[in-house]
Amino acid sequence: MSDVVYHRYLEFLDGQRSYFLANDIDEFSAYRLRFGDMIRTGDIDPAYLIFARFQQRNRERIQHAIELLKSEPDWAANESFEFDRAHAVWPVDQATMEELWRSASKTMRCR
Repeated sequence: MSDVVYHRYLEFLDGQRSYFLANDIDEFSAYRLRFGDMIRTGDIDPAYLIFARFQQRNRERIQHAIELLKSEPDWAANESFEFDRAHAVWPVDQATMEELWRSASKTMRCR
């Protein structure tokens, strides 16, 4: 049951894989088998640690989005954006995450 609760928690926080990095997920995997025990024991520190990282990544994304709004997108670039990222890989680093958000920002401005 722990694994199911763990994956549902991550899905709830970042179902579109737009905030956590792959190394965050690797770090969190140490808690994967503790989620069932957390329900029974009340020791929910791992859930709080994961949520704190989500808040950190969210603040980073907000700052990046604000920076993106300061410049005009390159409308001539031929690119696409995958809106349903539920089965996508987690971004491997900050640069990959920023490119994901840049692409999303341009797509959203087109709508």
